Amino acid sequence: MIGQKAAEMEEKHETITETKTQRNFLITKVIAAQRLALDRCDFSYKFAQVKAWEKWRNHSRMGMRKKYGGTIAKNIRGIDNAKENIAEIDERNDQLAQENDDLKSKAAKSMDMIHTAKDLQMQIETMISNLADKAFEIRQLLEDNKKLNRQLAKIGQ
Repeated sequence: MIGQKAAEMEEKHETITETKTQRNFLITKVIAAQRLALDRCDFSYKFAQVKAWEKWRNHSRMGMRKKYGGTIAKNIRGIDNAKENIAEIDERNDQLAQENDDLKSKAAKSMDMIHTAKDLQMQIETMISNLADKAFEIRQLLEDNKKLNRQLAKIGQ
């Protein structure tokens, strides 16, 4: 009986050891399965987050293109037209600047001519004044000559 009890105890001990081993194996597998499930959830969450971000970005760009595409194209055409107009205005401005420079040089020449004419006019006025003085002197001399001729004629008679 002791031998039988010892055999039963040993059998129960082996059963307990085997149960503990199975329990430990199952716990290890459950922990691994939980970790795997947690990793899968984490990966799915990150993957869904990336996909949602990409879809939002793509839809956002497409939405922006649909919403503002025509307006942007119209604005770009307007900018191109404005650039062309600016180029034309710059060209016209250069032409006007050239004309302005030509007019300035001609105006300077005209001013020089006016100053020269003014100087000539002053010289003519001076000459006229001198000529009038000389004419007056000549009249005086002629009158004095007549007086002297009369006096000579009186003396000579």
